[in-house]
Amino acid sequence: MQPSLPADAPRIRRAGPDDADSWVRTYLDALAATYSTLLPPEFLAQQRARACELVERYRSVFTAQRADSHRSHRAWYAEDALGAVGIVEVRTGPSGWELDRGLPPPGPRCQLVKLYTLP
Repeated sequence: MQPSLPADAPRIRRAGPDDADSWVRTYLDALAATYSTLLPPEFLAQQRARACELVERYRSVFTAQRADSHRSHRAWYAEDALGAVGIVEVRTGPSGWELDRGLPPPGPRCQLVKLYTLP
């Protein structure tokens, strides 16, 4: 018999279109917490300025992932009773920035693109 999780334990579930706002906000908050001492403030400000664009992009991604039988792109959302605690994004093939720079595709068929948790 498996032990049951406490009622307030975080839950991880597939991200859906209705999660796009919170997913992006969680990503940007975690990005800031992770890199604020390593990167110039302008970088984080630029990322926050793209929030609306990212929400629309991820809303489309989350909608498309439901119909994607090849599982080329997957995103998850972790939350507890108080709200978001983390995000995960996995996809096949190279990322856009890798293609833009002419980098060869990664060796593995699938790559972890984002894994962030809030402090």
